[in-house]
Amino acid sequence: MKLILIAWKNLWRNKRRTMITISSVLFGVLFSSMMYSLEEGSYGNMIDNMVRLSSGYLNIQQKDFRETRSINDCFLPDDSLWNVLSHTPEITLKTARLQSVALASTGDKTYPVMVLGIEPDKELINSNISKWIQYGQFIHPGDPGVVLGSVLADNLQASCGDTLILVSQGYHGVSTAGKFPITGIISLPSPVLNRQLVYMSLPVCQAFYGTGNQITSLMVMLKDYEYVLPVKNRLEPVIPEDLRLYTWQELNPELVQFIQGKKSSGNIFLGILFMIIGFGILGTLIMVLAERKRELGMMLALGMHKARISLMLFSETIFLALIGIVTGLFISVPVIFYLIRNPIPVTGTMKDAFLQLGFEPVILFSLKPYVLFTPVIIVFIITFFVSLYIFYAIFKLKETTALHG
Repeated sequence: MKLILIAWKNLWRNKRRTMITISSVLFGVLFSSMMYSLEEGSYGNMIDNMVRLSSGYLNIQQKDFRETRSINDCFLPDDSLWNVLSHTPEITLKTARLQSVALASTGDKTYPVMVLGIEPDKELINSNISKWIQYGQFIHPGDPGVVLGSVLADNLQASCGDTLILVSQGYHGVSTAGKFPITGIISLPSPVLNRQLVYMSLPVCQAFYGTGNQITSLMVMLKDYEYVLPVKNRLEPVIPEDLRLYTWQELNPELVQFIQGKKSSGNIFLGILFMIIGFGILGTLIMVLAERKRELGMMLALGMHKARISLMLFSETIFLALIGIVTGLFISVPVIFYLIRNPIPVTGTMKDAFLQLGFEPVILFSLKPYVLFTPVIIVFIITFFVSLYIFYAIFKLKETTALHG
């Protein structure tokens, strides 16, 4: 206790040096926490945007559908499957979809399209998809109309109230054709979907392709993407043999690669930041040892053991780190909380880049526990190992050399 009290008093003998060191640790914790928060918030938003409009966090399909994309590879979910999904607490929503292709025409314009039969009421809950409606309105359950992507509508020179003609191959090769009123034009944050997507109510789509009550995929949404693997491991044993359960990573490999690449560049930046913190603390230690060389020599000459001197200086360094870390946390939490409540909108060319990738043009932050604890642990570990230099320097120190300064 005496060594700790002496170490605490020694900190404030040179207040300027102490405050500089504390500030370096403080800003290191603040900037690294904000970096982790930005990564978690932005990537979480990207994943959420993508899965809500495409696959869901988990997706159940007939075992061959992923390869063939054929309307013949559809299935009818049984009651046991619905029961298992309903009793999984991490699942927030499950919705059926029927996906196939067709030729779409309005007058003399014809384009290949992807027809997606959906449950409109669940889609509105899942992704609030109506907010992307550019003209007209979104379809309702049982509505005979369709909603077109904005680019597709421009290519077809179609508008709300026009009639869309669809020609395709239905279930088991049966030719099918139909006329559908266009009820809305939608501008999604995905150029690919805008060029080819036609939304249709699920019962109308099933009647058009002649699949009965069968679907091509069952989209499952979770509370958070962190639950994906635990829920998958729990559900896989009870999924029928003719079906497959896919994660969003398996169905969106391009997004996974994009996020991994961004995280790698972010980790390089964080690594440089942590190196600066480590060298800053090391520089402070070298400065302290140089300034107090004669004092340390006097303590050795009076009989104080080198181990006790080392522990005293080591305690001073740990105090500096703890003060900087705690202060950094107290500043980080309100700053990150403010940024969570007030997301940063993306404008200009960066906005176009976000939209081309299919992401909502906004920078979000997150306040998950690891966002705060990870930089704290890393900074403390760096401080601990850098502080070991004290033991080397003190045990190497000679009394006579130290007394002569």
